[in-house]
Amino acid sequence: VMPAGSVPATLALPSAEKVYEFAPLLLLNCIIAFALNVSTTLMIKYTSAVSYIFMGVLKDVVAVVVSVVVLHEEVSGMQRFAFCMQIFAVLVWSLLKSAPPEVQERGIAGAAVALFQGPPAKKADAPKD
Repeated sequence: VMPAGSVPATLALPSAEKVYEFAPLLLLNCIIAFALNVSTTLMIKYTSAVSYIFMGVLKDVVAVVVSVVVLHEEVSGMQRFAFCMQIFAVLVWSLLKSAPPEVQERGIAGAAVALFQGPPAKKADAPKD
């Protein structure tokens, strides 16, 4: 199968004793992985695929912010720009999917402003004489 010496000893299969020792952790890992898959499926079912993508982008942003604050990592201008573009692209896609008529009538910026302002207020009818 594999030539002798091509696989380091650290990659050898563990003994049965080690497997039994770590069985509870392996089982817990399997349960957590299954729960993650179920929760992902339910999130997409009850929200949308765009929401799932946006949550992934936000997760990445949080990971970068934590690495900057806690680990004092440096973030380049290109990385900041790329994160902003990702968030902008997800928001534009969401806007295009949720309000296509407004986007066609007013453009992306006009539709975004209209959605943030909400529906126009109804004017009170003037009293009739």
